[in-house]
Amino acid sequence: MISRNARSISIVCALVCAALMAGCGTYRMSRYEPSGYLGDYSMLKPGDSDQAQLLYVNDAIDFSRYDNIYIRPIDLYDPKGTDLSKLKPEDRARLREMLDAALRKELGADYELVDAPGPGTMTLKVAVTEARPSKPIRNIISSVLPIGLAISAVKRVLFGTHVAVGHAAIEAELDDANGRRLAAAVARRAGRKWGAGNFSSWGDVDSAFNYWARQLRSRLDQLRERNTKQG
Repeated sequence: MISRNARSISIVCALVCAALMAGCGTYRMSRYEPSGYLGDYSMLKPGDSDQAQLLYVNDAIDFSRYDNIYIRPIDLYDPKGTDLSKLKPEDRARLREMLDAALRKELGADYELVDAPGPGTMTLKVAVTEARPSKPIRNIISSVLPIGLAISAVKRVLFGTHVAVGHAAIEAELDDANGRRLAAAVARRAGRKWGAGNFSSWGDVDSAFNYWARQLRSRLDQLRERNTKQG
């Protein structure tokens, strides 16, 4: 016969597994503030719920004409000195490497990645403007204790994130060889209370980077297909 304690442990484990499966990944944060990296934000408009918070696409551009992408070295932009500048050098390097790898993996599947701007080439410049790691142990504790769950829920309402989860924000712009702005975006995402990224301090941030890279590839695919049909 299974003891009451063993039964309770089994129920807790089942609930934890269900929560993990339901909460994987990151979510779009409602709060955001442009950092100034892009300079001119007048063209950008609020995106849909599955898009960046601010978004611009130049509808006059034939995206099917571009076969190459030049990805500029990833920038870290923190003019207020409130977030990124406080990170260790190795963590700053890690952020650049993670985002660059995510972009190259996705975009390299559809485009030739080149080392310099030129004809038929889009130049992608991206800056990480926020990045905060999760705190796995604190996250687990605040997820098990009722008081912790309550505090976490209040924190999300007030500040846009749960207790101890990671979050990140980026600003990105696509130009062509003539300096024309093809597209631009401001995006911010955070880890869920229960998610695969919670067990690695930079897991939530890495999930956000991979999500944005997939979204960019998908959007460019749509634009190329649209222009190909129109042509």
